[in-house]
Amino acid sequence: APGVGHARPPLQGVAHPATAMEPAPQPPPVPYQKAALTPAQVLAIEAGLRQAMECDKLYLESDLTLAQLAQALAVSPHQLSQFLSQHLGLSFYDYVNGLRIDAVKATLARPQSARRSLLEIALECGFGSKSTFNAVFKKSTGLSPTAYRASLAGAGPPDC
Repeated sequence: APGVGHARPPLQGVAHPATAMEPAPQPPPVPYQKAALTPAQVLAIEAGLRQAMECDKLYLESDLTLAQLAQALAVSPHQLSQFLSQHLGLSFYDYVNGLRIDAVKATLARPQSARRSLLEIALECGFGSKSTFNAVFKKSTGLSPTAYRASLAGAGPPDC
């Protein structure tokens, strides 16, 4: 059959869909490109976060905001958000809730916590509501808090 296996030449004066006069797609903007953090700022924020979260445990405050944490670190909220995004790959809420989940899991692993309610532990670890706690915990661990606690009870003591 004529033309089988051969491309047809384009018709003169007819624009093909791929060559229509559309603007070329622009690459997405690079976040924070205009206000890059200096290496010294990165180190300062990193050290400040370590102090504020590991030592002072600010994440235990259920109403902690990005602005409050930034103020504690003596940086702007924009700089803190930029650091979390670029260096940790997390949003403020994912970062803080991750620390809270770790605190809940550590509390649940202690035998003396076996009789405490999950809600009491969640509130103590910085969550402001049961629904947020349940949703964040399941997203983080793949288990409901109740199922996670049950899995600890059957696991025996941790290997150290």
